[in-house]
Amino acid sequence: MSRLPQHSLEFGRFRLDRTERLLFQDGTPVPLSPRLFDTLSILVENSGHVVEKDDLMQKVWADVAVEENNLAQNISALRRILGDTLADPKFIETIPKRGYRFIAPVRDVSKTGASDKRQFATHSQSDESPGAVLSGGAGTTGRSFRITSALGLGIAFAGLLGLAVVWLAWMHWARHLELKETQLTTNSSEASVTAAAISPDGKYLAYADSDGLYVRVTRTGDTHRIPVPAVSVVGTLSWFPDGTRLLATVTSLQPNVDSIWVLSIFDQPPVKVLDGGSQAMVSHDGSQIVFVRGGATELWLMAANGQSPHRILAAAEHESFVGPVWNWDDKHLAYGRVFSNLDKIGITVEALDLETGKITVSFSDADITAGTPLPDGRVLYARNEVVSGQPGASLLMVNTDPSSSKVVGKPRQIARWAGSSVSALGVTSDGKRLLALRGLAQADVYVGDIVGHRQFVNPRRLTFNDRDDFPADWTIDSQQVLFASNRNGSMDIFKQSLNQRNAEALIADPGDKVSLHLGPDGHSLLYFVYPDGFSPTKAPSLMRTPLTGGPAQFMFKARPASDFRCLKPPATTCVLSEWENRQLVFYALDPVGGKGQVLARQEIAFPPDVVESNWDVSPDGSRIAIAMPQGSPAQIRILSLTGSAPKDISVPDWSAFQSIEWAADGMGWYVACKSAATNTLLFVDPQGHTSALRRTLGGYDTYAIPSPDGHHLAFLQYTNANNVWMVENF
Repeated sequence: MSRLPQHSLEFGRFRLDRTERLLFQDGTPVPLSPRLFDTLSILVENSGHVVEKDDLMQKVWADVAVEENNLAQNISALRRILGDTLADPKFIETIPKRGYRFIAPVRDVSKTGASDKRQFATHSQSDESPGAVLSGGAGTTGRSFRITSALGLGIAFAGLLGLAVVWLAWMHWARHLELKETQLTTNSSEASVTAAAISPDGKYLAYADSDGLYVRVTRTGDTHRIPVPAVSVVGTLSWFPDGTRLLATVTSLQPNVDSIWVLSIFDQPPVKVLDGGSQAMVSHDGSQIVFVRGGATELWLMAANGQSPHRILAAAEHESFVGPVWNWDDKHLAYGRVFSNLDKIGITVEALDLETGKITVSFSDADITAGTPLPDGRVLYARNEVVSGQPGASLLMVNTDPSSSKVVGKPRQIARWAGSSVSALGVTSDGKRLLALRGLAQADVYVGDIVGHRQFVNPRRLTFNDRDDFPADWTIDSQQVLFASNRNGSMDIFKQSLNQRNAEALIADPGDKVSLHLGPDGHSLLYFVYPDGFSPTKAPSLMRTPLTGGPAQFMFKARPASDFRCLKPPATTCVLSEWENRQLVFYALDPVGGKGQVLARQEIAFPPDVVESNWDVSPDGSRIAIAMPQGSPAQIRILSLTGSAPKDISVPDWSAFQSIEWAADGMGWYVACKSAATNTLLFVDPQGHTSALRRTLGGYDTYAIPSPDGHHLAFLQYTNANNVWMVENF
C-alpha cells in the first residue's frame, strides 16, 4: 500500500491542511469559503514576506475582475476567524499601500498517509534478459508475449467500456439530480416578504408581506389570505405538524410590541399565546415552543398552548441569541450566539441538550445568516460572501456527529447567489425541499419636510444608485446632504443638493470614511477613517479637511467604537464619546486642538452599537441625550454639561430606541425604534409624547438627521425585495 503526502502548516492554535483544503482550530474544522482559504494559504506559504495586493488579487480572483475592497473584506474576515486585530496583529500584518504579511511562526507538519489505491509493479526488458516479459519466465516465446499483450488490451478495453457505462450512468443521475431552484413569490421592494415557512409535507407555503399573510398551494399556485391581528406585521412563521396551523411572531404597529400567535389556515380567528416574545418556533411534534425574550438575551420554552413559559438559557455579557430551531429529535435546540464588543464580533452555532442542559459548539462563522438542520443530521446554512465581485450569499451543507453535534469534515457548497442575502431557511420533513428567503438590502438616503415637528410630508428618495448610501449631516444652508457611500468601492464622502439627482464626491482617499460631520465653522469636515475597512473593533483615525476640498489633516487615533458630534455656528466645539470599562465617556473635542477634558460619564451595561451612535448633543451644547439600551418602555437620559442632575424621560408603548438626534430647536428628539418586523421613525417631545413619522418593514436600522433650519429631515431607509425560493436536489 502506497503513502500519499498530506501537506499541512501549523501556526498558533491553527492547522492549515492544503491537501484537503481545510483549516482546523484545536482540531475542529473551521468553515472557509474557497477564496478565503486561498487568501490564507498564500499568506501562510509566504510567511515573513510581504505579499503585494495586486499579486493576491490576481491569484485569488484569477477568474474575475474585482476591486481592492474585495481583498480588504477577505482580510477582515480572516482576522475575525483567527481572532486577530488590525491594531495589535498576531497573524496578519497590514503593510500600508503595499499588501499584507503573515507574521506568526509557521511549522511544516507535512506527513504521509495511507492510500487506498494499489499500484502493481511493472518490469521492463533489460539488456541482460532480452526475453523477460510481464508474465513469462526466461523461456516465454514471442507468441506468448503477443497473447499476453492482446489479453492486456482486451482487459483494458473492457475496463474502458465499464468506465464508459459508469460514466453514462453517472451523467444520467447527475442530470436527474441537478440543483433545482424555483422562485415561488415575485414581490417588489414595496411589498417585500417578511416571513415564510414550508409545511412539513411540502404542500403549502406560508408567507407574509406588508399587506398580510398568505398560504399558497405549492403544486397549483392557488393562494389564500389568512386572518392576522389588525394593524400588525408578521416577523417569523413556523408550521404545526398537522399542516393546518401556523405559529407566528407578530409585531403590532401601535404600540410597538412583539407577541406570539397561533393562526389557522381555515379562517378561524387568530389566538394570542404570549406577549413579549419573538423568533418563535414550534417543535416537530407540536408540543413545545421556543422563543427569545429580553432583547434577544434570553432563550425561553413554553407549551404549545402558551402555558408554563420559562427561561432555559441566558446570554452572557455582550451576547445575544438569534434563530433558534428544533433538531428533528425535539430533544435538542440549535441557535446562534452573537458576541459583540470592542475586541471581537462573532457568531457561534450551538446545540442545547434539553435533558442534560449541555451546550455544544458546532462551529463558528461571523458571516452566517440562517441555518436549518436536516432529518438525517446534516446542516444547511447560508453565509454572506462576495460573489463575482458583489455582495452575495453561499448555501453550504455540512455533516455533524449525532453524539456531539459537532461538525464533521469540510462544508460542501450547494449554491452561490450574487446580489442576494439569505435571511431564513426551512426544510420539509423528508429533507428533500428547502425554502430560502432571498433578497439584498440596499441603504439609501431619503429626505422629507417637517411641519411643526410632528408632521412629516413629501418623503422622497435622494440618492439613486445601486450601492449603499448613509446620511450623515447637512451643509449650513440646509440645502445639501452630506453622506457616505460605497459606490466607488470604499466608503467615501459625498454631498448632494435637494433638487439634484447626482452627487458630488468630496473625499475619496483610501479607506472607509464614517461618522462624518460638518465642523462648527461650517466650512470643514471631520470624519473617522478606517484604512483597511470599517469594523467596530478597529481604532479609527480622526481626520479634518476643508469642505471645498484639499489635503486631509490627521488629528488623533481614536478608540474603537468612538463617535463625535459637532455644534453648529456660532459654536466652536464638538463632543467626542469613547467606551471605557462599561462607561460611555464624553470629552470636549476641539476641531483643531483635538481631544480635551472629560465632560460627562454614563455607565451602560451593554456593548456599543455597531451601526449608529445612540447619543446626541443639544444645539446649545448644554446637554447630552442618550437613548438607553434595552427595556420597555423606552428611556431617554439627559446628562447636563452645566452641573445639573441627570433626568430620565420615559416613552410609553415603545421599546428601546436605536438612534437619537436633537431637533434643530432643541425641543425634542428624532428617534428610531426597531422590532422583529418593522422600523419606525418617531418624534419625541420633552414630556415623552410621540408622533410616528415613518414606518418601514424589515429588521433594518434607520435614523434621521434634521437640517439646521429645522425644515427638512434626512433619513436612512433600506430597500429590499425579499422573495421565497424553493431549492431541490441538494
